[in-house]
Parts: sequence; C-alpha cells; structure tokens
Amino acid sequence: METETDQLANLLRASAVAELEDVVDHLTIEHVVTVPLDNGRNHYESHDGLIVQLRRAITPDLGRGSGGSTGEPSVMDVDAAERYARIKINIIARLDSLPTLPIAGRLPFDREHPEQSLRQWRYAFLAYADITTDDIRDAVQQLHRMAGMIRDKFDPPRQRELVGIDCPVCGQAWWLDNRDRHNIVRRTALVITIRPGDLDESFAECTHCQATRDASEPRGYWRGERGLRELQWDIEQAADQHIDIGASS
Repeated sequence: METETDQLANLLRASAVAELEDVVDHLTIEHVVTVPLDNGRNHYESHDGLIVQLRRAITPDLGRGSGGSTGEPSVMDVDAAERYARIKINIIARLDSLPTLPIAGRLPFDREHPEQSLRQWRYAFLAYADITTDDIRDAVQQLHRMAGMIRDKFDPPRQRELVGIDCPVCGQAWWLDNRDRHNIVRRTALVITIRPGDLDESFAECTHCQATRDASEPRGYWRGERGLRELQWDIEQAADQHIDIGASS
C-alpha cells in the first residue's frame, strides 16, 4: 500500500516527466504558441519545432521554394549556424551519456534532423529505472536553456536585476565574480529574464548560486509564472513588504 510520501513522490515524478516531454515537443515538433494581442486577447499560432526553426534561419532563402529564389547566393546567418552547432553537440553528448543498449548499441545521431535524435534520447532516458526525479528535473532545466537559446535568437527577452534583494537560497544580494582574475566584476545575485507575454518561459536565477554551487547543492532557479510567484513570496516574507518582480500576467 502506498504511503502519502510515496504518493507525493510519484506526483512529483509525473510532473517532472510531463515537463520534460513538453519541452522536448516544443524543441522538436509542430506545436501551438499563444501570442498576446494588443486588445488583451490571445491569438493561437502553429509553429514548427524550435530546432527546425533555427535550422531554417541559417539560410532563410532555402525555405522559400523555387518561386521565391532570386538567383543570388543565400546569405548564411552565422549566429544561427553557431547556435545550431552548439545544440547538435549538446544532443550528441546526451546520446553518448546513455548506457549502451543491449541489442542496438548506442543510439545513432541524425545529422540532418537532430531533433529526431533528441526525441529518441527522451524515450531512452525515461526508460532507465535508475533515473531519479532530480535527474529528470536537471534535464528539464538544461533543455529549457536550449529552447531559450533558440527563442533568444528570434525574440530577445528582457532582463531585470533585483538590486539589493537577497537570494532566498544562498542569502547573497551581490557577489564578486572573480572567475576571470584579470576582470573581477561585481554582479547582482538575482536576475529575472522576462519573455513578453509568455511567463511560462520566463525565469529568475541567482547568478551567485549558479556560479559557485555544484549540482548536488540547492541553487536559486525559478521558472514560469508559478516559480516567479514563489520567489516573490519568499522575498516579501524576508523583507516584510510588497515587491513587484514582474510575476503578473
């Protein structure tokens, strides 16, 4: 018989799995995107997977078809090409990190359509009995960063530093970044990245936690509207006053 602790653990794992499947779908297949309109209503559009969008952005003219060709050489978007190359390397590393399959060996990498390899990785990754909920959450966070790198190309987000506000996890409001000893920089700890009209893909993180703590230690990271509201609550409880961090729709 399941205990309440077991039930909670199962719910948390199911939630993590659902989020992993969602972010992989956004990266790899056609999906519906909500676009806020000026009149306050929402418009729904169908978009290709983010990896496909990025590949097409490398040489935009190739996606026009024969009728759209001007006869001139296509100009490569070097920034898109570099982002695409980093994503391919990331997917290869994910495939390499999987244990060798008993029959098929290692999963092959599809160089022409790396999004298909990412989907294959997802199925194999979730099939391993030793994968923990924390492992899944770590993968979700990494994949959100991958998706964010692509979205940043097409729709750069806005960043806001929460100056003078302590991180609820490490307690720092600022820190000296001495990773480059020739260029020591004072950084604000809490930074929010807001995607206009899309709080689900907005997030806040503590730059001090991310730079100084390893994966086994808690790090300040809050994603989506719910995460930002949790951060706002924690900050307000510590400061005993209302602080608007942009967590409202």
